[in-house]
Amino acid sequence: MNIFLYLAIFFFLLWIIFRKLYRKPPEEWKLYGKIVVVLICKDCNEHQQTGFDPNYNVGQKISIPCPSCGGQVYVEKIYFEPDPITEKEIQKYKKYEDTFR
Repeated sequence: MNIFLYLAIFFFLLWIIFRKLYRKPPEEWKLYGKIVVVLICKDCNEHQQTGFDPNYNVGQKISIPCPSCGGQVYVEKIYFEPDPITEKEIQKYKKYEDTFR
């Protein structure tokens, strides 16, 4: 009898753990924007922006040559650029304005 109780508790806890691990995040947790990678040429000091590549690290040499001088290009910085706030989003949170004063 005790073995069935222990098995039931074990599978219940296992079910909770898997539910937590594979749960999709709520819609509010999404980041609205894009990740920007800034590349710099060490020879001519020209900057260029590209999209995010998970293989890029800050300070890393890039195999792509500089478009203006053909020199070596490095990753200067990686940052998140949020989307501009729309008027609809401003109105959505306008009702809470007096709450936090």
